[in-house]
Amino acid sequence: MSPKVYIILVNYNGYLDTIECLESVLKLNYDSFSVIVVDNSSDNSFKMFYDWSREVVGIQTGFSDIVLPYIDKPIDCIFAHEGDSVTFPENVGSFLFVKSNENKGFAAGNNLALRLIKDSKYDYVWLLNNDTVVERDSLSELVRSAELSPQKTGMWGSKLLMYFEPGLIQGVGGYYNKWFGRVKEIGFQEDDKGQWDNTPFSFDYVIGASMFLSRKFIEDVGMMEEDYFLYYEELDWAIRGKRKGWGLGFCPKCKVYHKMGASIRKVVADKNSTLSDFYSARNRILLTKKYFPVALITLYPAFLKFVLNRLRSRQFSRILMLLRILVDPKKHM
Repeated sequence: MSPKVYIILVNYNGYLDTIECLESVLKLNYDSFSVIVVDNSSDNSFKMFYDWSREVVGIQTGFSDIVLPYIDKPIDCIFAHEGDSVTFPENVGSFLFVKSNENKGFAAGNNLALRLIKDSKYDYVWLLNNDTVVERDSLSELVRSAELSPQKTGMWGSKLLMYFEPGLIQGVGGYYNKWFGRVKEIGFQEDDKGQWDNTPFSFDYVIGASMFLSRKFIEDVGMMEEDYFLYYEELDWAIRGKRKGWGLGFCPKCKVYHKMGASIRKVVADKNSTLSDFYSARNRILLTKKYFPVALITLYPAFLKFVLNRLRSRQFSRILMLLRILVDPKKHM
Protein backbone atom coordinates (compact mmCIF):
# COMPACT_ATOMS: atom_id res chain seq x y z
CA MET A 1 0.00 0.00 0.00
CA SER A 2 1.10 3.56 -0.64
CA PRO A 3 2.19 5.60 2.40
CA LYS A 4 -0.75 7.44 3.97
CA VAL A 5 -0.57 11.26 3.80
CA TYR A 6 -2.64 13.91 5.54
CA ILE A 7 -2.83 17.21 3.66
CA ILE A 8 -3.43 20.15 6.02
CA LEU A 9 -4.53 23.65 5.00
CA VAL A 10 -5.20 26.66 7.22
CA ASN A 11 -7.74 29.19 5.95
CA TYR A 12 -8.11 32.80 7.07
CA ASN A 13 -10.90 34.73 5.28
CA GLY A 14 -9.80 33.26 1.97
CA TYR A 15 -12.33 30.60 1.04
CA LEU A 16 -12.06 31.24 -2.72
CA ASP A 17 -8.30 30.62 -2.61
CA THR A 18 -8.86 27.53 -0.47
CA ILE A 19 -11.55 26.12 -2.76
CA GLU A 20 -9.28 26.59 -5.77
CA CYS A 21 -6.50 24.78 -3.92
CA LEU A 22 -8.85 21.95 -2.90
CA GLU A 23 -10.05 21.48 -6.46
CA SER A 24 -6.42 20.97 -7.53
CA VAL A 25 -5.76 18.66 -4.55
CA LEU A 26 -8.74 16.49 -5.51
CA LYS A 27 -7.10 15.85 -8.87
CA LEU A 28 -3.83 14.52 -7.44
CA ASN A 29 -2.77 11.25 -9.00
CA TYR A 30 -1.81 9.81 -5.61
CA ASP A 31 -4.04 7.12 -4.10
CA SER A 32 -3.69 7.47 -0.31
CA PHE A 33 -4.40 10.88 1.20
CA SER A 34 -6.99 12.67 3.33
CA VAL A 35 -7.52 16.41 3.83
CA ILE A 36 -8.00 18.60 6.89
CA VAL A 37 -8.88 22.28 6.55
CA VAL A 38 -8.61 24.40 9.70
CA ASP A 39 -10.65 27.59 9.43
CA ASN A 40 -9.27 30.51 11.45
CA SER A 41 -11.62 32.96 9.74
CA SER A 42 -13.80 35.79 10.98
CA ASP A 43 -15.95 35.75 7.81
CA ASN A 44 -18.37 33.15 6.39
CA SER A 45 -15.68 30.82 5.04
CA PHE A 46 -16.91 27.83 7.05
CA LYS A 47 -20.38 28.07 5.53
CA MET A 48 -18.90 28.50 2.06
CA PHE A 49 -16.93 25.28 2.48
CA TYR A 50 -20.14 23.46 3.32
CA ASP A 51 -21.83 24.95 0.25
CA TRP A 52 -18.87 23.90 -1.90
CA SER A 53 -19.08 20.32 -0.60
CA ARG A 54 -22.74 20.16 -1.72
CA GLU A 55 -22.59 21.90 -5.07
CA VAL A 56 -20.16 23.42 -7.55
CA VAL A 57 -18.94 26.87 -6.50
CA GLY A 58 -17.63 28.84 -9.47
CA ILE A 59 -14.20 30.39 -8.97
CA GLN A 60 -11.68 32.24 -11.07
CA THR A 61 -8.44 30.40 -11.70
CA GLY A 62 -5.26 31.00 -13.60
CA PHE A 63 -4.74 27.24 -13.91
CA SER A 64 -7.80 25.86 -15.66
CA ASP A 65 -5.75 22.90 -16.92
CA ILE A 66 -5.14 21.85 -13.30
CA VAL A 67 -8.23 23.06 -11.44
CA LEU A 68 -10.95 22.32 -14.02
CA PRO A 69 -13.23 20.53 -14.51
CA TYR A 70 -14.74 20.89 -11.05
CA ILE A 71 -15.06 17.72 -9.02
CA ASP A 72 -18.60 16.33 -8.99
CA LYS A 73 -20.59 17.26 -5.89
CA PRO A 74 -21.67 16.43 -3.30
CA ILE A 75 -18.53 15.07 -1.70
CA ASP A 76 -18.35 13.40 1.70
CA CYS A 77 -17.05 15.85 4.31
CA ILE A 78 -17.12 16.16 8.09
CA PHE A 79 -17.69 19.60 9.60
CA ALA A 80 -16.73 20.18 13.23
CA HIS A 81 -15.66 22.85 15.70
CA GLU A 82 -12.52 22.87 17.79
CA GLY A 83 -13.16 20.82 20.91
CA ASP A 84 -15.76 18.56 19.28
CA SER A 85 -15.25 14.84 19.60
CA VAL A 86 -14.33 13.91 16.05
CA THR A 87 -13.79 10.43 14.68
CA PHE A 88 -11.96 11.14 11.47
CA PRO A 89 -12.46 8.31 8.95
CA GLU A 90 -9.32 6.58 7.73
CA ASN A 91 -10.65 6.03 4.22
CA VAL A 92 -8.79 7.60 1.35
CA GLY A 93 -10.10 10.95 0.15
CA SER A 94 -11.96 11.86 3.33
CA PHE A 95 -12.33 15.55 4.20
CA LEU A 96 -12.52 17.25 7.59
CA PHE A 97 -13.26 20.96 8.06
CA VAL A 98 -12.59 22.28 11.56
CA LYS A 99 -13.59 25.76 12.79
CA SER A 100 -11.06 26.99 15.34
CA ASN A 101 -12.28 28.84 18.42
CA GLU A 102 -10.00 31.78 17.67
CA ASN A 103 -7.26 32.77 15.27
CA LYS A 104 -4.00 32.00 17.05
CA GLY A 105 -1.93 32.07 13.89
CA PHE A 106 -0.52 29.78 11.23
CA ALA A 107 1.33 27.39 13.54
CA ALA A 108 -1.58 26.99 15.95
CA GLY A 109 -3.94 26.19 13.09
CA ASN A 110 -1.64 23.47 11.76
CA ASN A 111 -1.07 22.11 15.26
CA LEU A 112 -4.81 21.82 15.80
CA ALA A 113 -4.94 19.42 12.84
CA LEU A 114 -1.79 17.57 13.93
CA ARG A 115 -3.32 16.89 17.33
CA LEU A 116 -6.46 15.49 15.68
CA ILE A 117 -4.45 12.90 13.75
CA LYS A 118 -2.02 12.06 16.54
CA ASP A 119 -3.46 8.58 17.01
CA SER A 120 -4.30 7.97 13.35
CA LYS A 121 -2.35 5.77 11.00
CA TYR A 122 -0.27 7.92 8.67
CA ASP A 123 3.26 8.22 7.34
CA TYR A 124 3.54 11.84 6.22
CA VAL A 125 1.79 15.18 6.47
CA TRP A 126 1.80 17.88 3.82
CA LEU A 127 1.30 21.36 5.24
CA LEU A 128 0.13 23.37 2.28
CA ASN A 129 -0.77 27.06 2.09
CA ASN A 130 -4.36 27.64 1.08
CA ASP A 131 -3.33 30.16 -1.62
CA THR A 132 -1.62 27.52 -3.76
CA VAL A 133 -2.41 25.30 -6.73
CA VAL A 134 -0.59 21.98 -7.05
CA GLU A 135 0.39 19.92 -10.08
CA ARG A 136 -1.35 16.54 -10.34
CA ASP A 137 1.82 14.54 -9.71
CA SER A 138 3.11 16.80 -6.91
CA LEU A 139 2.19 14.51 -4.01
CA SER A 140 3.36 11.32 -5.69
CA GLU A 141 6.71 13.03 -6.37
CA LEU A 142 6.98 14.18 -2.74
CA VAL A 143 6.33 10.67 -1.45
CA ARG A 144 8.81 9.16 -3.93
CA SER A 145 11.45 11.70 -2.89
CA ALA A 146 10.82 11.03 0.80
CA GLU A 147 10.91 7.25 0.43
CA LEU A 148 14.27 7.47 -1.37
CA SER A 149 15.82 9.99 1.03
CA PRO A 150 18.41 9.18 3.68
CA GLN A 151 16.86 7.84 6.88
CA LYS A 152 17.26 11.00 8.97
CA THR A 153 15.66 13.36 6.46
CA GLY A 154 12.42 14.58 8.00
CA MET A 155 11.21 17.66 6.11
CA TRP A 156 11.03 18.26 2.36
CA GLY A 157 10.37 21.38 0.33
CA SER A 158 8.81 21.85 -3.11
CA LYS A 159 9.69 24.00 -6.08
CA LEU A 160 7.54 27.04 -5.35
CA LEU A 161 6.58 29.01 -8.45
CA MET A 162 4.83 32.36 -8.76
CA TYR A 163 1.11 31.84 -9.31
CA PHE A 164 0.76 34.97 -11.43
CA GLU A 165 4.07 34.41 -13.28
CA PRO A 166 4.47 30.61 -13.28
CA GLY A 167 7.76 30.73 -15.13
CA LEU A 168 9.37 32.47 -12.15
CA ILE A 169 10.61 30.78 -9.00
CA GLN A 170 9.49 31.97 -5.60
CA GLY A 171 11.96 29.72 -3.83
CA VAL A 172 13.41 26.25 -3.49
CA GLY A 173 14.48 26.66 0.12
CA GLY A 174 15.77 29.39 2.40
CA TYR A 175 18.98 30.76 3.87
CA TYR A 176 19.16 32.31 7.33
CA ASN A 177 21.71 34.89 8.48
CA LYS A 178 21.77 34.53 12.24
CA TRP A 179 23.84 37.69 12.77
CA PHE A 180 21.14 39.95 11.37
CA GLY A 181 18.14 37.66 11.71
CA ARG A 182 17.50 37.81 7.97
CA VAL A 183 15.91 35.11 5.81
CA LYS A 184 16.35 34.81 2.05
CA GLU A 185 14.47 32.56 -0.35
CA ILE A 186 16.83 30.71 -2.70
CA GLY A 187 16.10 31.27 -6.39
CA PHE A 188 13.68 34.13 -5.74
CA GLN A 189 12.35 35.61 -9.02
CA GLU A 190 14.69 33.54 -11.17
CA ASP A 191 13.43 32.07 -14.43
CA ASP A 192 12.81 28.38 -13.88
CA LYS A 193 15.27 26.68 -16.20
CA GLY A 194 15.77 23.61 -14.05
CA GLN A 195 18.88 25.16 -12.51
CA TRP A 196 18.01 23.82 -9.03
CA ASP A 197 16.71 20.43 -10.14
CA ASN A 198 19.83 18.30 -10.34
CA THR A 199 22.51 20.29 -8.52
CA PRO A 200 22.72 19.59 -4.77
CA PHE A 201 22.61 22.69 -2.61
CA SER A 202 22.44 23.39 1.09
CA PHE A 203 19.69 25.39 2.73
CA ASP A 204 18.58 26.26 6.23
CA TYR A 205 14.80 25.82 6.11
CA VAL A 206 11.89 24.65 4.00
CA ILE A 207 9.61 27.48 2.85
CA GLY A 208 6.36 27.33 4.79
CA ALA A 209 3.98 27.41 1.80
CA SER A 210 4.69 23.71 1.18
CA MET A 211 6.22 21.59 3.93
CA PHE A 212 6.21 17.79 3.68
CA LEU A 213 7.11 16.04 6.93
CA SER A 214 7.51 12.49 8.13
CA ARG A 215 5.56 11.25 11.13
CA LYS A 216 8.85 10.25 12.78
CA PHE A 217 10.13 13.83 12.49
CA ILE A 218 7.01 15.26 14.15
CA GLU A 219 7.03 12.68 16.94
CA ASP A 220 10.72 13.31 17.66
CA VAL A 221 10.95 17.09 17.21
CA GLY A 222 7.41 18.08 18.23
CA MET A 223 4.85 20.31 16.57
CA MET A 224 5.27 23.87 15.31
CA GLU A 225 6.14 26.65 17.76
CA GLU A 226 2.96 28.70 18.19
CA ASP A 227 4.42 31.79 19.81
CA TYR A 228 5.52 33.38 16.51
CA PHE A 229 1.95 33.75 15.12
CA LEU A 230 3.29 34.93 11.76
CA TYR A 231 6.76 34.41 10.16
CA TYR A 232 9.76 32.29 11.26
CA GLU A 233 7.77 29.20 12.35
CA GLU A 234 9.28 26.98 9.65
CA LEU A 235 12.80 28.18 10.46
CA ASP A 236 12.29 27.38 14.14
CA TRP A 237 11.08 23.89 13.19
CA ALA A 238 14.09 23.28 10.95
CA ILE A 239 16.55 24.44 13.62
CA ARG A 240 14.95 22.17 16.23
CA GLY A 241 15.11 19.28 13.79
CA LYS A 242 18.73 19.93 12.89
CA ARG A 243 19.68 19.90 16.56
CA LYS A 244 18.19 16.43 16.81
CA GLY A 245 20.06 15.21 13.76
CA TRP A 246 17.32 15.65 11.13
CA GLY A 247 18.16 16.84 7.64
CA LEU A 248 16.15 18.69 5.01
CA GLY A 249 15.18 17.52 1.53
CA PHE A 250 14.06 19.17 -1.68
CA CYS A 251 11.74 17.70 -4.32
CA PRO A 252 12.17 19.64 -7.59
CA LYS A 253 9.49 17.60 -9.37
CA CYS A 254 6.85 18.78 -6.90
CA LYS A 255 5.63 22.05 -8.42
CA VAL A 256 3.44 24.32 -6.31
CA TYR A 257 2.10 27.65 -7.60
CA HIS A 258 1.86 30.16 -4.78
CA LYS A 259 0.08 33.52 -4.64
CA MET A 260 2.57 34.69 -2.00
CA GLY A 261 0.88 36.18 1.01
CA ALA A 262 -2.75 36.08 -0.07
CA SER A 263 -3.81 35.14 3.45
CA ILE A 264 -1.65 37.81 5.03
CA ARG A 265 -3.11 40.41 2.67
CA LYS A 266 -6.50 39.64 4.20
CA VAL A 267 -5.14 41.13 7.41
CA VAL A 268 -2.70 43.77 6.21
CA ALA A 269 -2.81 46.41 3.52
CA ASP A 270 0.74 46.01 2.20
CA LYS A 271 4.15 44.57 2.96
CA ASN A 272 5.00 47.57 5.15
CA SER A 273 1.91 47.15 7.33
CA THR A 274 2.01 47.45 11.08
CA LEU A 275 1.28 43.75 11.51
CA SER A 276 4.07 42.74 9.14
CA ASP A 277 6.52 45.14 10.77
CA PHE A 278 5.61 43.97 14.25
CA TYR A 279 5.99 40.23 13.75
CA SER A 280 9.00 40.51 11.46
CA ALA A 281 10.91 42.48 14.09
CA ARG A 282 9.56 40.63 17.11
CA ASN A 283 10.19 37.14 15.78
CA ARG A 284 13.73 37.90 14.66
CA ILE A 285 14.47 38.79 18.28
CA LEU A 286 12.60 35.80 19.72
CA LEU A 287 14.36 33.30 17.49
CA THR A 288 17.77 34.85 18.05
CA LYS A 289 17.35 34.83 21.83
CA LYS A 290 16.20 31.22 21.70
CA TYR A 291 18.93 29.75 19.49
CA PHE A 292 21.74 32.27 18.83
CA PRO A 293 21.92 34.69 21.80
CA VAL A 294 25.48 35.73 20.95
CA ALA A 295 24.13 37.21 17.68
CA LEU A 296 22.13 39.81 19.60
CA ILE A 297 25.26 41.99 19.56
CA THR A 298 24.79 42.48 15.80
CA LEU A 299 21.01 42.06 15.59
CA TYR A 300 20.10 45.01 17.80
CA PRO A 301 22.24 47.55 15.88
CA ALA A 302 20.71 46.23 12.64
CA PHE A 303 17.36 47.68 13.71
CA LEU A 304 18.82 51.15 13.16
CA LYS A 305 17.93 50.77 9.46
CA PHE A 306 14.33 50.00 10.47
CA VAL A 307 14.24 53.19 12.54
CA LEU A 308 15.71 55.33 9.74
CA ASN A 309 13.24 53.99 7.17
CA ARG A 310 10.30 54.69 9.46
CA LEU A 311 11.58 58.19 10.16
CA ARG A 312 11.73 58.90 6.44
CA SER A 313 8.18 57.61 6.08
CA ARG A 314 7.07 59.61 9.14
CA GLN A 315 5.79 56.40 10.70
CA PHE A 316 6.70 57.43 14.22
CA SER A 317 4.32 54.98 15.88
CA ARG A 318 6.28 52.11 14.30
CA ILE A 319 9.42 53.30 16.06
CA LEU A 320 7.62 53.26 19.41
CA MET A 321 6.35 49.80 18.51
CA LEU A 322 9.93 48.61 17.93
CA LEU A 323 11.00 50.00 21.31
CA ARG A 324 8.17 48.08 23.00
CA ILE A 325 9.30 44.91 21.21
CA LEU A 326 12.88 45.41 22.36
CA VAL A 327 11.65 45.78 25.95
CA ASP A 328 9.36 42.72 25.85
CA PRO A 329 9.49 40.65 22.63
CA LYS A 330 7.23 37.94 24.05
CA LYS A 331 4.10 40.08 23.89
CA HIS A 332 1.81 39.75 20.89
CA MET A 333 0.48 42.69 18.93
